[in-house]
Amino acid sequence: MVLSKVYESFSLSIDLFRKDKVILMLSLIPIGIGSILYYFLGRWVLVNILQEVNTWIQSLISGDIGSIIYYIIFFTFSIIFIFLINWTFVLVVSIISSPFNDFISDRVEKRINNDLEDDSFFSLKDLMKNIFKTVFNELKKVSFILLISIFVIIIDFLIPFLAPIGLVFSSFLMSSQLLDYSWSRHEYPLKKCLSNLRGEWLLYSASGFIFMFLFTIPILNLVFLPIGVIYYTILFCKKPDLVTI
Repeated sequence: MVLSKVYESFSLSIDLFRKDKVILMLSLIPIGIGSILYYFLGRWVLVNILQEVNTWIQSLISGDIGSIIYYIIFFTFSIIFIFLINWTFVLVVSIISSPFNDFISDRVEKRINNDLEDDSFFSLKDLMKNIFKTVFNELKKVSFILLISIFVIIIDFLIPFLAPIGLVFSSFLMSSQLLDYSWSRHEYPLKKCLSNLRGEWLLYSASGFIFMFLFTIPILNLVFLPIGVIYYTILFCKKPDLVTI
């Protein structure tokens, strides 16, 4: 039952992402901004900083040995850097795209409830009116998630047999991050948010685990953030069968 609901809602999310031109447009803007930021960051780190490292190594150990040491450092640092990009990309882009994601979530909910008057409707005024509140809320949320994630990693390292619990907890964090657009729009207090998670704990933990995996896939993770926003809005409304595309 849970897996069936996950599959149906995920398929519907992809269809909405592909076929709703407004959602697609709003999704591509922050994806483009995030990609540009990471391109220049990667270029600066992998070219400028590593070039300085190479010069420093060659000044200490010249010749083939110095080159071998440099390439080992380059290879190791590149892997670490790619891992950090995949881990932080969704969090960074979620801050940039939070006003867009909030609008996307609102649009999906209106489609589900048949409140969308014009299928091609897009209002820049509606997008901008809560931009500072939305971005500030996203900054708080991302900071909290980072702190909890670091805590979970430390606990898993110190007490390995608690790793499964940490994984489930991280899945709930992922679900909470994407559900928060609907929670905030409906002004859910913390108690009601926790009640919502408890009521669908198996569904949210399974979904959170899936999106945790999807967000680690380079390039594809660029599109899974808006799809995740759509997906969790559908789950929040609990009426996927009423959506018309």
